[in-house]
Amino acid sequence: MRFSVLGPIEVETADGERRTIGSANQRAILAMLLSRPGTVVATDELIDGLWGDDPPPSALKSLRTYVSRLRKVVGDRLVGHDDGYSLGCTGDELDARTFEEDVGSGRYAEALRLWRGRPYGDAADLPVVRGDAVRLESLISTARSGHLEELLARGRLADAVSGAEAVVVDDPLNEAAWATLVRALASSGRVADALRAFQRASSELAEAGLGPGSALRSAEAEALADPDPPAVPMHRRHVPPKPLTGTVGVGADIDRLVELTGTRRLVTIVGPGGVGKTRVSLEVGRSAAGRHELGTRVVELSRISEPNAIGPAIRRALDLSEDDSGLLDGLGAVDALLVLDNCEHLVDAVAAEVPALLAGGDQLHVLATSREPLGIAGEVRWTLAPLSTRGPDPPALQLFIERARDAGVELDAADDRARTVVAQLDGLPLALEMAAARLATRGLADLADELERTVASLRAGRGAAERHSTLRAVLAWSEALLTPGERSVLADFSMFAGPVDADDVAAAVEAPDPVGSVCALAERSLVTVDTTAARARYRSLETVRQFGRERLVAEGRFDAVARRHAEWFTNAAEEAASAYDSADQAAAVARIDDMFDELRAAHLWARLHDPTLAVRLSHALFQPAFQGLRVEVFDWSLALAETVPEAPGAAVLAAEISYGLTLVGQIDAARHWAERAIDRAEDPRPVRAAYGALADIGLYTGDLAGSIVAANRYDRLVEEAGTRIERAMAKASRSLPLAYLGRHSEALAVIPAEAPVGAPPTARAWLAYSRGEVMPDTEAEAALHELDIAVALAESVDSRFLAGVAQVSAASRRARCGRAEQAIGPLARTVERFAAGGNTSQLLTTLRNLPTLLARLGEWTGAAEILGGLSTASTNPTYGDEAVGLAAAERAARQALGDAEHSRSHRRGAERSLDQTAAYAVALLDGLGSDRAV
Repeated sequence: MRFSVLGPIEVETADGERRTIGSANQRAILAMLLSRPGTVVATDELIDGLWGDDPPPSALKSLRTYVSRLRKVVGDRLVGHDDGYSLGCTGDELDARTFEEDVGSGRYAEALRLWRGRPYGDAADLPVVRGDAVRLESLISTARSGHLEELLARGRLADAVSGAEAVVVDDPLNEAAWATLVRALASSGRVADALRAFQRASSELAEAGLGPGSALRSAEAEALADPDPPAVPMHRRHVPPKPLTGTVGVGADIDRLVELTGTRRLVTIVGPGGVGKTRVSLEVGRSAAGRHELGTRVVELSRISEPNAIGPAIRRALDLSEDDSGLLDGLGAVDALLVLDNCEHLVDAVAAEVPALLAGGDQLHVLATSREPLGIAGEVRWTLAPLSTRGPDPPALQLFIERARDAGVELDAADDRARTVVAQLDGLPLALEMAAARLATRGLADLADELERTVASLRAGRGAAERHSTLRAVLAWSEALLTPGERSVLADFSMFAGPVDADDVAAAVEAPDPVGSVCALAERSLVTVDTTAARARYRSLETVRQFGRERLVAEGRFDAVARRHAEWFTNAAEEAASAYDSADQAAAVARIDDMFDELRAAHLWARLHDPTLAVRLSHALFQPAFQGLRVEVFDWSLALAETVPEAPGAAVLAAEISYGLTLVGQIDAARHWAERAIDRAEDPRPVRAAYGALADIGLYTGDLAGSIVAANRYDRLVEEAGTRIERAMAKASRSLPLAYLGRHSEALAVIPAEAPVGAPPTARAWLAYSRGEVMPDTEAEAALHELDIAVALAESVDSRFLAGVAQVSAASRRARCGRAEQAIGPLARTVERFAAGGNTSQLLTTLRNLPTLLARLGEWTGAAEILGGLSTASTNPTYGDEAVGLAAAERAARQALGDAEHSRSHRRGAERSLDQTAAYAVALLDGLGSDRAV
């Protein structure tokens, strides 16, 4: 068995099977045990690691349950003792020990191959783990610095620059990496950039009370120009990951593009498919990330097929909410380099969005990749050419030899046949990589002969640009090497939008042995395979996917294959929906996550060609979308309902749309769709869903009497035919308005004491949340126990809506009971959760809890600014205890600050949008949490 802690915790059996540990608590226990392999970790330490200073009464029982479940993964290596637990693990079974040996022996590259991210992943900050995590991070820093020095010594300057930039973003006090960066830039002829890097390093060190050491000053002394102003400080900076294979022959392009993206707002890398635009853009992003507050953010447009999905994708990449239809107006003040990759199929839509995106400031810079320019005023076009095939040691030949070596074949650079191959392929990187992969099964002479015959004939008569036709020739050449059955599979496989597993392949690809055929395509580099997960995932290169779809169209098979794809994934979604309402809910969530790209594509095709199928898919995804805050799914349903208003099942669709509109704060529209569902219902299904939506709408608008009437009807209907989750939600719908009217005993009587056997975690969480929410403050401890259970259950299956709602309830109750400081962190994370998910209604409710909390903490300016931000909110009126609390906080803040200062603070807040108020609140709460932690 192999245990990996250099990144998120992973377990691999002796036969290579990766075992998933889905529970955060189980991962935490495993991390604590692996941080002390073979040593007993005390029960008290494990409980402290899981629950901190406030463990629930059932902590010991819960710990034993987690250990029992974990033992199913790791076996009898996990041993119980009188005072704790231990995990047996030899040195060569733990990646951290192999890593230590490699670093100690100077094998830095080998050591870094083991590194996948922050040691111990999300468990790194546990008290038991923290010491070992910090020690491993120190060793990682040593390995990265040593590797950078090796790159510099070997003359790999571009790699040294990008690698050093990545290191200093992660570790701004790493003087060795700064020194390497300065030297690599200077050695590349970029002296001004080298001196700027020195100034950046000095600034970072000065913030920590340090000055440049001798190595860094020596590096500065080697540069011969005056420094420019220092770069911006780092904060939440993203850096694209370093690829497994290096770049060849494009160092000058990368260096120039790094300069251009620093001075121009919009740069577009233009070139044919397969020329390496994506790779170059990510390398530029790595190098340029250090000068932007948010670093480099990447949007992969290849997965997006609808123009209206561009805005939400960009906002998501920039950590902004997806509400307001994903509008991009005025985001120019966001300090980031935004990479828009693969724009060609959406070039008009992207060109329409970018001017609005860049408005409102001069901080945001955009780097796009496309096969044609966007055609926008101010756009700088950079044409990326194929690698040169001329000269004594051309880059195209270097790449071909390196990729052949990756395939296990050693080539002689002096071999004329290798030069012939790279010349025939015009130095196109994708073509070279595909051809090199063929060397594993074909000799170099055969490869050259086949290319001589095939490529030449495929070029004949083509009117497209030569380089573009060359790539098509290589794709056609690769296709020609396949059997007729494999060619058909290649075309069928192009229907997949993202990575899929063997079951998907078997169902959607028509062939006697579809999976075997796809594996054969993978051997020819026409399909990529990811074996890092529990099951292999297969994916088509974007260029190959487009080639395959063109074949489907040309053969008149596109709609038939698209239908097979859409029907399979609709059936798969329905199966997942059934499991979603069972104890196996976690597996259903994982399945939906894995196939979400396919569900998007299937729904788009179905709503244009088979609305009944699209309605089925929308219905299957309703609960996962609502509970998981996948607002995008409701956009699909709304588009379907507006396109085909009389489709079979339209009434059910209308009821479900009303839930989605409620999430984003469009309450009037939500009520319209719920009433429409009732009016057009032909069976009880849409009626029960619609009354559930109307019960929620009553809660949001303060119509508690109306909410009770709708909830009672909802409860009666779901008792007859509803799912387990619906029944639990109905109990919440009935109990909450009663509690808000002060009728706590009646509210509690509605909720069953226990969930039915086999109920999914989300159903159990709804019942626990309801109990905790409706209990009076005189039963605060019992209420908090229920709410904490609800949060844990909901988070275990990614029910983000309910987890957030329960977290807000628990935090506000803690604040009311004199534990205001314990509410700071949970409320900050919940604001982030709802803002990111586009859940305007719950975001507003969460923000309305903050002024009272801030008043209890004496943070009067923050309270006044958030009250100002809330004053401009146009949805969901406040009422009841919430309104009373806001008014009291307003009075207290005015008294504490004085009229003039209160008015200034309130006005500042009123100038912010709801998203901006949320961002301000998160920053304020994080600062308060940090201050109190110190």
